[in-house]
Amino acid sequence: MGSYLTVEQHQPTAELIAHNAAGILDYNYLGNYTNYDAAVCTILKQKPDLVFYNIDGPDFTIDTLLGDLNQFGANDVKLIALSDSNEKAIQALNNDFLYYLLKPAKELDILKALLKFKHRKEADSQLFRQNCICLKSYKDYHYLNTSEIIYLKADNNTTDFHLNDGRVITAFKTLKTFEDLLPTHFIRSHKSYIINSLFVSKISFGKLTCYFNCISTALPFSNTYLKSIKNLNAKLFQNALPSVC
Repeated sequence: MGSYLTVEQHQPTAELIAHNAAGILDYNYLGNYTNYDAAVCTILKQKPDLVFYNIDGPDFTIDTLLGDLNQFGANDVKLIALSDSNEKAIQALNNDFLYYLLKPAKELDILKALLKFKHRKEADSQLFRQNCICLKSYKDYHYLNTSEIIYLKADNNTTDFHLNDGRVITAFKTLKTFEDLLPTHFIRSHKSYIINSLFVSKISFGKLTCYFNCISTALPFSNTYLKSIKNLNAKLFQNALPSVC
C-alpha cells in the first residue's frame, strides 16, 4: 500500500486534503506535520508516494527540500505545493512539483490535484509489464525483458540492472521504485539488491550469500530480508528432485 502525508500549519486544510484523499487513493495517511525537520525525517524514513507541502514557511526554500530528498534517496516522492499566493508557483512547477494549490484550498482543486497524481501513477505503472520493463530517460526508452535480469543493484539514487548477457543498464530511479512493480519472482534480499529467484543456484545461510547459475558474482542477503530468502529456499527445495545426502 502507498502512503502520503501533509505539511501544513492550517489543520482544517490538512483535514480537507486527507478527507478527499481517502475517497480517491487507497493509501496510508502518515499524518500532518507543522515543521520542516519532523516532516523531512518522516519522508526520509517512510518514503511516501505523495506529499502536500506548504511552501510559505519563513525558513523554507524549495532548493533545501529538494536537496535533502535527492541526497538521501527520496527523490521519487511526488510533491504538491500549498501556498497563500501565486508568487512561488512558477518556481515550484519548474522544480518538478506535480501541482500547485492556492489557499484557501477548495475541495475541487484538491480533487484535481489528487486525480492528477493518480493518473500519473497509473501512467508510470503502465511502463511495467509482466515480461517487459520500459526504462525512460529524457527522450530515450529502453526496453528490458524481465527474463534477462539477474539482479538489480542500488547505486545512490539510481539502479543498475545486471543482465544475463553481461550488460548493465542504469535506471535513474531508486531501488524501491522497482520492488513492488517487478514480477513476484523478484525478491528484495538486501537494502542494495533485488534478485531474480529464477537464476538462484545456491543459498548459503552460513555466509548469508546467494549464488547464481550463469554468473560468478555472489550476492549477500541481510537478516532484514531473511524471511524472504527462507521462503525462496523452501519453494526451491519443494520443486527440486529428492536430495541426496
